[in-house]
Parts: sequence; structure tokens; C-alpha cells
Amino acid sequence: MWERLSGLAKKMFLVLVEAAGSKVSAQDLVVQFDLSEASQVAGALAWPRQHARKVNRKLPVSAGVTPDGTFYWFKPVVLDLFKEASQEG
Repeated sequence: MWERLSGLAKKMFLVLVEAAGSKVSAQDLVVQFDLSEASQVAGALAWPRQHARKVNRKLPVSAGVTPDGTFYWFKPVVLDLFKEASQEG
């Protein structure tokens, strides 16, 4: 799946890998990648979701909405897989 990600999605995944399971706010990703709004974060993750569905998987990114906004993170098992994949390619 890694090779099918857009450049922006790969960058977001790398931020989540570096966060090592900690939650990253959509707003932090907006600022880091000079996006205009948080919906662009969800948009960048839409294609990875489609790629995952094609192989009968769920989006590997966990997400949650709180009064403070939307947050994204990798669960430990997913974190290990993407850490390895990002180092290979």
C-alpha cells in the first residue's frame, strides 16, 4: 500500500510514524503542510482508505473527533508495519 500513497499522504503517515502512537491533531497537520483547512487532511487520507478497501482492509490510520478537533494516530501494530515500509521505500 505504501507505494500507492500520494506524496502528501506519505508525509502525513511519516508524521504519524514519528509520533509513535501519540495523537496528532488535524490542525497540526494543516500547519505543518501549509494546507488551508483540516478537511484537506481527511481528503489526503481518502485515497489510502480506498486502496485499503480494495484489499479488504480498513484505513490503517486511527482517527477520533473531540471538542478540540480531529486527531489521527497509528495503533502499535500498524505503527510497526508503516515504520518498516517507510524505511524500505
